[in-house]
Amino acid sequence: MPVDFGCYETGPDTVIFELHDQPELSLTVSDDVLLECSGELVSIEADAMGGVGGLMEPPYAVEPYIYEWFEVGLGSSCVVAPYESGNYCVQVTDVCGQQVSDCVFVDIEINEELVVSSDIVYTCEYDLEQICVHATSGNDDLSFAWSNGSDKECIEDYPGVYSVTVTDECGIQATTSGEIYLDEAPDPVFTKHQNPNENFMIEINNYTSEINGLSYSWDFGDDSGSILREPESHFYGERGEYYLTLGVTTEINNCYKETSQFVQVEPLYYFYAPNSFTPNGDLINDTFGPSIVGNDFYEMFIFDHWGNQIFYSNDVDNKWDGTFESKDVMTGTYVYKIIITKHFDDTIYEEFGGVNLFR
Repeated sequence: MPVDFGCYETGPDTVIFELHDQPELSLTVSDDVLLECSGELVSIEADAMGGVGGLMEPPYAVEPYIYEWFEVGLGSSCVVAPYESGNYCVQVTDVCGQQVSDCVFVDIEINEELVVSSDIVYTCEYDLEQICVHATSGNDDLSFAWSNGSDKECIEDYPGVYSVTVTDECGIQATTSGEIYLDEAPDPVFTKHQNPNENFMIEINNYTSEINGLSYSWDFGDDSGSILREPESHFYGERGEYYLTLGVTTEINNCYKETSQFVQVEPLYYFYAPNSFTPNGDLINDTFGPSIVGNDFYEMFIFDHWGNQIFYSNDVDNKWDGTFESKDVMTGTYVYKIIITKHFDDTIYEEFGGVNLFR
């Protein structure tokens, strides 16, 4: 029975759908990456081919491929800054829903922790010295920032403590301090004087500033010495001229200083004047004069009992022979006055007394 199709009459028709196998979808991604530093920026890419999207020609009504980087973003490429090694995976979907995925492995080079240390340099004087910083591990291309403003591995400066920050090419930093240590010895100071009560004995006082660990060395100038801080005194075996030297040495860096003083060792002062003499020409006790040891300047005056000066001498060997103006004086008692100075002593001393003249 014929079918009524409305306005006109026709026979049945057929629509034929041809089904083709979809072209295979494929994906190429960037090679695996090895980074020197964590946090370093790196671009990774994906490139899809085939699938239905590969049959499309621009301009596209819809994108032939959709790229999804897991937990990163969309697009055929992306920039990441990883702080640890791991896979960055992408899934591509074409317009017909066909999917393919792949991953890029981003590895981070493992470097040992940046470790830095610096020197302690000892100096005996306030002079320029050099200290350096030493870095181990970390990445290369190190930079330096010293507290004195230098950007060198080594600095030259005066005694003090200097901090330094070292940064490697990955921005990792480590800080340490170096020191230029002044170990200067103090100036040695001492006094000495001859003991007034014992011949050839020198008394010594050490006034050098006391520092922990400071050692002392005395050279008395007579092939003897001491390591005591206060030797207090030293006995010389004979009169003479000596150099007394004190040296001081620090404990840390053996810094040394010394000073010397000239020492004149003389017998003690001695004075004796007899109380009588007999100028009778028998060559026994015929003159009057004192016996003196340790004097420099000398004068002797002889006076009669009226106070008249009858003799003068400035030579200890020139003694009075009992005359005045080449004539013998009478037996009696006469007064002497002797003026002297002692070795290494500017004080003027006077000795008075009486002497009996017998004929």
